[in-house]
Amino acid sequence: MTLAQEINNLQTPAKELLSALYVEMAEMIFIPNSLLPEKYHGRETVNEGVIKAGRSAASVLKKSTPVPSEVVEDKDRAKAIRMQSYRDDFEKQQELEFIENDNRLYRQQVTFAKILGLFD
Repeated sequence: MTLAQEINNLQTPAKELLSALYVEMAEMIFIPNSLLPEKYHGRETVNEGVIKAGRSAASVLKKSTPVPSEVVEDKDRAKAIRMQSYRDDFEKQQELEFIENDNRLYRQQVTFAKILGLFD
């Protein structure tokens, strides 16, 4: 039984405090990429001029939710449609018509801003 499970099984008023403490402690512990398997490697972050590459213990402990195959198929189908459109435009020697994805663009902009340290 893990420590988190033991805390959840407690029947005392301190249960919520201990749970919050567990979460905060897991966020404080930094694990460098050199100690993690490659699939768990984190991105480099810059904080006060110091470059760190790794992840917090909390992010390693989080279980990733599997992506349903329908979602993967939809993304592949959308990518195939985009690529065919670009091919057709290229073959007709037309200017390529860029197909925008506002959600993806927004996520990339937010990620870039986080890397620059503009916000958390």
